[in-house]
Amino acid sequence: MFTISDSLAAYLSDCKANGFSAATTAQYSLIVSQYSKFCENKKQNPTLPATIAAYKAYLAQERGVKLSTVQYHLTVLRGFFAFCQRTLRVIEENPVLPDLGIGKKQLAAERRPYGDKLMTEQEIKALVTASRPSGIHARTFLRNRAIVLILVLCGLRNSELRALRPVDLDFEKSMIYVERGKGGKRREVPFPRAAQEAAREYLASGCRPSGLSDTDLLFGVGATNETWHEIHRFSLATLVNRYVASATGHSGERSHALRHAFASTLLTNDVPVAKIQTVLGHTSIRTTEIYASNLAPHRSVQEANAVLNGLFS
Repeated sequence: MFTISDSLAAYLSDCKANGFSAATTAQYSLIVSQYSKFCENKKQNPTLPATIAAYKAYLAQERGVKLSTVQYHLTVLRGFFAFCQRTLRVIEENPVLPDLGIGKKQLAAERRPYGDKLMTEQEIKALVTASRPSGIHARTFLRNRAIVLILVLCGLRNSELRALRPVDLDFEKSMIYVERGKGGKRREVPFPRAAQEAAREYLASGCRPSGLSDTDLLFGVGATNETWHEIHRFSLATLVNRYVASATGHSGERSHALRHAFASTLLTNDVPVAKIQTVLGHTSIRTTEIYASNLAPHRSVQEANAVLNGLFS
């Protein structure tokens, strides 16, 4: 009898062999495991399309997740079952149908352009100048502040920040070396003064165990060298959300929103798209151009107004 647990380890090994990042592999593992638990609790056969339909309804109705998240879960499950069918040959049919049953109009209605929810420069300044709220330990605040400022002023992804080490911070050259970016690529990103000061204050706070070296994780969890380990991506997202809400009053911000704010700040201050591509770590400039059009949707109108007002006002 087919069980998900028997095939999951082989699937994850295949993902790693195909160059998937550790963060992506972990996310796939979590999604497949959640589906497996759902099937066990409901006593349902995981290889039936009807079970997939029930899981889709569970995600959307009982858990209340967004349609885009439901789509992502089903896409991951389809990939897992495709591996079980074609490579392991432990099932005959893929229970996740090619048509996931999520309409494009539904998704479009749910998604809003980045430009409608970007942080303003005033809000970014509020993140930089935020004071420690009452009830939060000074060392914890310095850690959280350093994390948020490196995200919003250096443009790192969640996974890239969690993999940072002190040795990756170059205070003399004002840059950060991202050694393990998306796709395993290395790049250099800006390290402005405010982010440097936050990093220095964090490093001097004693928040990291004293015996750690410069090649150990910059940010982590654990009271000793032996227990120090990487912050979970969801814990980092929660940390960012709380810091941003405290500083700006806006709740629900994801860590990736800070990367959007970083890119938008460069765009609105006339940094060329090709240079933004480099610091964001996009393989293709087409990705950055799409990013730019989403992050600054009204910029062409503003530029046209500036030209016409200069000529005819």
